[in-house]
Amino acid sequence: LEERHRLASLHLGSTTQPSESSLTPWALGVEVPEELLAFSEMLFEKFPGPRGAEAAFKVLDSKKRGFARFRDFEPFIKAQDFWRYREFTPEEEKSTFRGLFKTLDNKSSGELTENEWQVMVALWSEQDLALRLLINFLVQRFPGGIEEMWPVLAGSRRELSEEELGVAVRSLGFSGNCRAAILRVDGGETGGVDKAALQDLLQYHDVEEEEEENPENTEETC
Repeated sequence: LEERHRLASLHLGSTTQPSESSLTPWALGVEVPEELLAFSEMLFEKFPGPRGAEAAFKVLDSKKRGFARFRDFEPFIKAQDFWRYREFTPEEEKSTFRGLFKTLDNKSSGELTENEWQVMVALWSEQDLALRLLINFLVQRFPGGIEEMWPVLAGSRRELSEEELGVAVRSLGFSGNCRAAILRVDGGETGGVDKAALQDLLQYHDVEEEEEENPENTEETC
């Protein structure tokens, strides 16, 4: 909680410090601007690896200077189809991108540094935590896997919307949100998840856990 507040104060200018009991495990200790949340959703969907936000900054900072200017930021965000996550008109595009850059460049130096980018690392991690909480819950609740899980969650339906998935898991006792799962499946493009997509999501999670618990030994042996 203290680290979240430190990042929010440093990078978002927040002076509010909510109590720990008022927060869900995946919520930052501050009201995050809508465009920043939309940007974090974009990063979570486009950069799904274990350290996705850090990987995104490496793409943004392709010149390896340790910072990015707006002329680097604008083509980067355009290439990721940001309009899918935050509605704006063609006339508003430039001002939308510049406003987001200014929010991140809290020192108004014209250079978005790796340190300032840590707020996106924190937001990406919150999305990742929300996804892991959901997957852990489903795996524990349905040890029989997808064949046991899907009929309970979906009944006779072939696809679940974000709202329907949320209703289904909450009826089983889950108190989190499902947005991260929808983003990881299809970036929110269809707004739903089918049986095959959920199966893929479970397999992806299992692989990540195995890699974390049993890291591959890459050292050469004599």
